[in-house]
This record gives sequence, C-alpha cells and structure tokens, in this order.
Amino acid sequence: GLLFTLPALGLAAAPAEHNHAHDAVGPTYQCPMHPWIKSDHPGKCTICGMDLVAITAADSTAVAGTLTLSPSSVSALGVQTSVVTRQPLTRTLRVTGRIDDDDTRHRILSARVPGRIEKLFINFVGAPVAAGAPLATLWSPEVLTAERVYVERLRAGGIAFSVSEQAAAREQLQQLGLSESDIAQLEQAREPTAIVTIRAPGAGVVVAKSVYEGQYVQSSDRLFEIADFSKMWFVFDAYPQDIPWLHVGQTVEITTRAVPGEVISAPIEFIDPNFDEERQTTRVRAILPNPHYNVGGVAHTLPHRVLAEGRVLIE
Repeated sequence: GLLFTLPALGLAAAPAEHNHAHDAVGPTYQCPMHPWIKSDHPGKCTICGMDLVAITAADSTAVAGTLTLSPSSVSALGVQTSVVTRQPLTRTLRVTGRIDDDDTRHRILSARVPGRIEKLFINFVGAPVAAGAPLATLWSPEVLTAERVYVERLRAGGIAFSVSEQAAAREQLQQLGLSESDIAQLEQAREPTAIVTIRAPGAGVVVAKSVYEGQYVQSSDRLFEIADFSKMWFVFDAYPQDIPWLHVGQTVEITTRAVPGEVISAPIEFIDPNFDEERQTTRVRAILPNPHYNVGGVAHTLPHRVLAEGRVLIE
C-alpha cells in the first residue's frame, strides 16, 4: 500500500530502527514533486498524478529530522542553495498614490471686470499654452471708460493733469487686466477700445475651462485653470507606523501602467506633519521631471492624475 510521511517542521525526531526486512523486499518509490508520497511499488502520485520514481538506499539514508530529496526531485522542484553571509537588513515600504501637477505652479485665471467673452483662443481642455499667450478677449464698458480717461490725460499733457493723476489712470488700466504691451499700444495709437485680452500668466497646460464665446461674466468669475507639467508630484498616503521609516531625501522607485516597463527614481521632497483625523494618514510627495527619460534616452510624458505605485527602500 501507499505510505504517507510528513516532513519534520523544526521538531527533533527519534532515530528510526533500520528495517533489514524492508531492504530485502525492494526499492522505495516516491513522487518527485511531493517526496513525502512513497510506495513500495511503482504507481502514480495521489496528489499530482506523476509517476513515482525509485530511490536507492543512498538516497533514502538521511539524518533524523531531515527531508531527503532525490536528484530528480531537486530538479523538478527547482531547489537552489546559497552561502549564508552577513548583509545589512533592508526593509521595503510599498505605497500607492498618483502623479499630480506641481501645486505651487497651479494658476486660476478670473475675470477682473464684468463683460462678455468675445473670442476664445483656447477652447478645449488639455491645450498647451506659452507664457503671455492670449486665451480670450473680453468686451467691457469699464475698460472703455478707463482707456478714455487715460488717453484724455495723455493728450492734455502735464498742463491739465499732474504726473500723479496720469499715473493713477495708468494703474487703473493695470487693475482691469491690461498688460504692459496693451498699455504701450494704447499710448501709441491713442484709440480707446472696450476689448481687453486675457493672457496666460505662465507656460503650462489648460486643465479647466469655464467659459464659452458670447458668455457674460462678472468680476472674480473663474475662466481658466492652468497647470505646469514640467515637474510632477508623486503623492501618496503614509500611515503613522510608516512615518519613523520615512525622511526627506529618501529615494522612491515609482512605476505606473501609463509608462510600462520603466522605474522612475525620485527623492521625497515633503512629508506633511498634519495628519488626516479621519483616515489617520499624512501626505508624502516626491518630485519627478516631466518628461521622464529612460536609460536609452527615450522620453516618456507622465500623464496628469494617473495612478502609480512606489517602493521606498529603507536601510
């Protein structure tokens, strides 16, 4: 019949008596994948169905408390050995977060004066813009009145209006959203207009658009949101037990399905000392260059708000 023996799990085993009668009967057969499945005659493994292989007396001789594998079993199981050495203990902290834009360079453009949107130069989300590029033109009676006052004081000169009065009229135009180039053009042409051009305060990507052509807006109404994607943040949540192992400057190895096969290394730049009371987590961020260049020099653009995973190696 089949004989079932279990491997010793760290327990001392009493030495078994040598059975000379058993040796006389014949070899023992065991499964290469499950060596504790043994039989005194050829057959199939009751677990995986593999053919039982014969083991010799040399193979079956083992120290009490150990499990001996035949060469075929070692090959089938893929057993590997290694020399024991002393090495520094390394802990790996696995985190999940997302890639976001640099919040310090996120800009919201609002209407400075009430009026009507005459023309949109950027009419879809995701459009890249350069610094100072026109986004929209706004028709506003207030702008027309302010330009008329400034032009009148320029024409009258210093005799009718003092330098401070002219400067006050110029500052009023700046408060209404006219740029230095717009004011210089007005000073040269001296033709007042009710149109003011809304320009991008810096280079970036439009991530939100709240207006359409022909729409009336009021002062402080939100028009556009612009984010700078030249640097991205990898933001993840850390639990209280993780904080003692994290510090600024530590390297995070980041992977994301949006850039398959790439591992992006970035340093931790900030650990928020304010914990979320409900979730009992705090935000940690690392800074990533965008685009990311792999070892072959190929550029990969990191998408906004995509999920990513990180590995923090702690020594």
